Amino acid sequence: NAYLRAALKGESKVTVNSPATAVPHILNLSIAGLKGAAVQAALAQSDICISVKSACSTDALPSRAVFAVSRSRKNALASFRLSLSHLTTREELDALLGALAPLLH
Repeated sequence: NAYLRAALKGESKVTVNSPATAVPHILNLSIAGLKGAAVQAALAQSDICISVKSACSTDALPSRAVFAVSRSRKNALASFRLSLSHLTTREELDALLGALAPLLH
């Protein structure tokens, strides 16, 4: 989580929705101009799986949790969640960052 936060800090299109005090194995992000589902589809091309919403949510509705924090419907619709574990490697994080790069420019 800290590695990804640091790597994405200078990216103007990226919003980190997770508070600094959030659990370290989950990171919620948004990319300006892209819906979470579009990011999910793009990353799937690189065999990277992310979550866009909870299982009980509706596609047309924004994430309630992200909306509660940001008060932005647009940001909440763009949000996606990365789940990490103690087994996640630096190489996997670098692959994620590489797959995200074309979406940020």
